[in-house]
Order: sequence, then structure tokens, then C-alpha cells
Amino acid sequence: MYKTMAVTKGRSLEEIHKVIKEHEIKIVGENRIQEASEKFPHLKGIEKHFIGHLQTNKAHSAVELCDVIETVDSAKLAIAIDKEAEKLDKIMPIFIQVNISREPQKRGIPEEELDKLIKTVRELHHLELRGLMTIAENTSDSEKIHAQFSRMKKLTQKHNLPELSMGMSEDYKIAIEEGATIVRLGRALFD
Repeated sequence: MYKTMAVTKGRSLEEIHKVIKEHEIKIVGENRIQEASEKFPHLKGIEKHFIGHLQTNKAHSAVELCDVIETVDSAKLAIAIDKEAEKLDKIMPIFIQVNISREPQKRGIPEEELDKLIKTVRELHHLELRGLMTIAENTSDSEKIHAQFSRMKKLTQKHNLPELSMGMSEDYKIAIEEGATIVRLGRALFD
């Protein structure tokens, strides 16, 4: 079973409230801290995820504003989030972002570095590793996308993680077939 996240980047609060109501959305995701700080306080009863690239100097804001950070891609960032969560006496749920397509323009760690980062994260006291997150290659080749999402499912199972966030408006159906527990939809919901 999967959950649908409404990706709110560039959307007004009016649009977001409408989509939440129409589609019974329980999770929203934002790519930028600035937008999250403007929107998240007005979204009551909704789980709020940060899904954009997070710089360590914005870790405090992310921990304060968000229920989950899905884009942890380095030990340095994990440690910064852990420190900020400790200051706020909070256990911060996180996902590790994996660059499964190995595209240089995409964020996330290479899959061969995942074991080491998971070990680091599990040694930190104010982080809860919930799952993995990825963005598949932007291609019309559905077999490539299936293969990438299938590898992510195997990594999630290998590390005994309950959540797998993958699939966007273009490829969410493949992601669901391959075991996504969260799909991130923007255009598919708002347009």
C-alpha cells in the first residue's frame, strides 16, 4: 500500500488546501525551506516532508518546520540534523536519498556508499531512519525506470526499512508496481 504526497513547490495555500481536501492527502512535500516556512504552519493535521536539497546551514529550520526530511545524502548533513534535533529535544525521522540513476546532475549518494551512511545514521541518537528516497532517470525507457526502482526496493529490504519514497507525476505508476510506499505528485494533482 502506498501514500500520496502532494508536492507543493510553487503552489498557493489555496491550491494546496483544495488538493488536500479533494484527494484526502495526508502528506505534503516542499523543496525549499523558505516556501516551507511560509506554508507549513498553515497546514494542520498534515505530515510535512522536506524533499529538496538541504544545506547544513538550513538544518535547524528543516528540523523545526518538518516532520520528515527525505533528502539526507551525507554523513555531514545527518550529523547537522542530529545536532539540531537534539537542541529541540526531538527525534527527527529521515530518509536517505540514493542517486540510483547515477546521473551527475542528481542529488543523493551512490548506492555503494549507502551501507556506510546507514551505519553513521544509526549511531546518531536524534535521528530515526525511516526509509530511502530516490528520483529515477528522466527517460521514456520504462524498463530502465523499472530496474532502478526495483534496485531501490531491494536496498530497502536489505536494510529492513519500512518506507520507500519514489515516483513522481511521470513515473509514479511504475514506482507503485515496484514497491513505493510514498509517491510524490505535483502536476498529477495540481494541473
